[in-house]
Amino acid sequence: MTREVLVPRIVATGFVLLWVISGAVAQGLAESSGAVLGRQGWEAIRAGQITEASRLFHDAIADNARDATLFLGAGLAAHLQGQEMEARTALQEAVRLNPKLTAAALLLGDITYRMGDLEMASGRMRRRSRLNRTTRKSRGGWRVGAKKPPCTAGFSKT
Repeated sequence: MTREVLVPRIVATGFVLLWVISGAVAQGLAESSGAVLGRQGWEAIRAGQITEASRLFHDAIADNARDATLFLGAGLAAHLQGQEMEARTALQEAVRLNPKLTAAALLLGDITYRMGDLEMASGRMRRRSRLNRTTRKSRGGWRVGAKKPPCTAGFSKT
């Protein structure tokens, strides 16, 4: 594979793994009947055993087809194996089950964009952005006169 193909794949994988390591996935898996298989799947991904992770996630989904994080794991494993259609299908199911699952939505948008479906990818990102704005507003949002968040330092409205 070329550098142009590997770098975005590594970045997307890094984002998902960061999300997994932060404990967000473990919380959802603790309630499912496929929890043990799901945890083993995430451990296999961290260890670089992608084929084994894929098998574990598929077995976990057979036990609990309502856990969006299991579909996220299956989608990530398929993506890492270069099976983009399978990854896209699993990630679409993850987002359908839990529209607030940001890692699945972002990875799905990235894969969709790379597959050339720019219309779906841009629509997915717009929906994700709209959902983030709604969530931010429900949590109090930015107040008038409040400091700008650090990520906006150096930017100004024109």
